[in-house]
Amino acid sequence: MIQIIQSLSGIGDGLLGLTAVCGMKERFPDQTVVYACHPNSQRWVSLFQGYDRLTGLGLRQPDCFDLSAGLEREKQYRDGGWTRAQWYAARCGGITPQNPRPNPLPCSNHPNALVLCPLTAGWPRREWLLQNWLILEQMLLERGFPIVVLGHDVSRLAPFASPKISGTPEEIAAIIYDSRLVVGVDTGLLHLCGALGKPGIVLAGATLGSHLYGNWPSIRIIQGTSLPCYGCYGHGLRPGCVNVCATLNQIRPEMVCEDVLAAMSDPSQGPMGRLEPGQQIDPATGEVQPWFTPGALAEIREWDLGNKVVLEWGAGASTLWWARRCREVFAIEADSDWHRRIADEVASGRLQNVALSYRPANEIGPLYEDVPAGCTPDIVVIDGAHRLSCLRKALSLPRPLTLIFDNWQQDNAFMSPAARKMMLPYNGKSFPQLHPLHEQHPWQTAIWELA
Repeated sequence: MIQIIQSLSGIGDGLLGLTAVCGMKERFPDQTVVYACHPNSQRWVSLFQGYDRLTGLGLRQPDCFDLSAGLEREKQYRDGGWTRAQWYAARCGGITPQNPRPNPLPCSNHPNALVLCPLTAGWPRREWLLQNWLILEQMLLERGFPIVVLGHDVSRLAPFASPKISGTPEEIAAIIYDSRLVVGVDTGLLHLCGALGKPGIVLAGATLGSHLYGNWPSIRIIQGTSLPCYGCYGHGLRPGCVNVCATLNQIRPEMVCEDVLAAMSDPSQGPMGRLEPGQQIDPATGEVQPWFTPGALAEIREWDLGNKVVLEWGAGASTLWWARRCREVFAIEADSDWHRRIADEVASGRLQNVALSYRPANEIGPLYEDVPAGCTPDIVVIDGAHRLSCLRKALSLPRPLTLIFDNWQQDNAFMSPAARKMMLPYNGKSFPQLHPLHEQHPWQTAIWELA
């Protein structure tokens, strides 16, 4: 048995130590790896896989690795350019640190929110001034972003206008996992964000963000460097630095807002990537809505979907949207990238009502338009490959049936006289997108109710 001890009390310390635990388990898969960590971080570490047993601090075993070396040892590695995770791995015999995988999490009530984490549990000098946070919040609200503020002390969050939440580790992790971006100071919740692989921005001054977050690839750092004392780690503090870090607070809200907007436009950020022209976020829930025209979306939002089964030819952000509202969703996708994005969400265990099929459009195998076994849809969405054959298949399905066809008769997307002729016997509505971006090739979403 191998025991790895993390006696430091911070949530971030427990999660960073987990990178060494996961590395040890990968290197010695036949060994029982026990992670002994401080009670403060146990519930947060238990959100992840990568160890055989999680335990509290106790008697040391013969094969034991202690991650809590003295400050002088830490300074040696920090000055050598090592990240904290690499330091922990070195303490475990030079293994390679491995990022953990999360256990299944519940769905949050704030999908696609921009999350702010302004508090720390210990060092007040790691906190950005409240007035800076309130200015940043107002800037982001004016740009239409739904915001959630997380913190262990809701009373300290009272000045914020956005929803303020202090919940269980599972609830907090679900909100971060479903978020578009997390912005915070050097605190355990940003390590949670990194461990979950979600995009985040850390504001650092008294500590070196690159040293602490360097093994979380989804985390960006804004490091206050305007004063020569940055990265002091609390050593040799003057009285005025005990509660306020001047270097950290040289970072201006305008600068952070620019970085937030840049991160939001990065196609690698978030499960669905950046928004395309015409895509919309629901201001009430923060969700990325199906990429239909606004008129069609307005009509669909009025439907009672609770007991409906949806069949989608073409998966995407709409798959997640339907899944949160309908009884069951069957999605068929031909593009490997889109399939991977949705498959990652399904694999998390949080979308248990989604059956996803990957059918490359040009490979021999099951026909793309074949209906999955066990699927008797109430709603069919055609927004993928082989649209004409999918339309033909949809018309053969049991009725009543609602049929949604995106890019209906749109130049450069889908223009088919055969499809138009096929639908002439049916009464339907087509909702055009009246937007300058689509003047040359009017985009429309068509809906038919087939009795």
